[in-house]
Amino acid sequence: MRSVSMHQGVQLCGIISLALIGSSVAAHAQAVYSNYQYNALPPPPPQAIPVLSPTQYQAQQQIEFEPLPSSNLPPASVSPVGPDYTLNGTPLNGTPPGIVVVQTQSPRRSYIGVGGVIGTSNPDPENIVAPTGGAFAVFGKIGFTDNLSLHSSAAFRDDRSNLIFALTGEAPIRSVSTGRTLMIPYLGGGVLVNTGDRNGTYPVISTGVDAPLSRDVSTTVRMDVGFGGRSTDVGFGLGLNYNFNLGAFK
Repeated sequence: MRSVSMHQGVQLCGIISLALIGSSVAAHAQAVYSNYQYNALPPPPPQAIPVLSPTQYQAQQQIEFEPLPSSNLPPASVSPVGPDYTLNGTPLNGTPPGIVVVQTQSPRRSYIGVGGVIGTSNPDPENIVAPTGGAFAVFGKIGFTDNLSLHSSAAFRDDRSNLIFALTGEAPIRSVSTGRTLMIPYLGGGVLVNTGDRNGTYPVISTGVDAPLSRDVSTTVRMDVGFGGRSTDVGFGLGLNYNFNLGAFK
């Protein structure tokens, strides 16, 4: 009987001990949770939405969306370099997507060429500009600018020659879409030197058209009118030229 009572006493002590441990753990957890609630930062207050008047709203839109003046933008330059191109000095291999590069390089201003001339007024050998039967000719041009040049020609037949030097003004005609030079009409005046039967120096008016076939090759069609005192002589010329740049005249 005494042993049973001792066994019940031990069980009672174990139950009391478990109850004390459980209550201690619960109190510690409650203290930790209370401390967390105390130290937690309160949520930030909601921000007020500003109310703008119509005048203030228009002013803000103007400030936010006003375009940058074009004067502050750097000029774009596209220049050909062999098969590639450069955009503002940056090399581009070929043509990048979305960019159309237009080459507007002008033909070289000067040329030398060969062809023929023929006179159409007085019979040979009286024509001071060119023989009426035709003659071999050498054509030349020194281009000072795009609008000023010196045209020349030298016709040879038998024992006579006709030399012409004319200072001419030019008006290049270019394509609107590509900027390529299509033709260069010119008009001017100068002197004619004849070494034939009417040996002497005479005034002459020269006009014609130079037509570039490429940057290096061009054709020329010209008409020269010489004033020889006794008559006014006319000659026509046709030639094929090699274009080049001469010194500072580029």
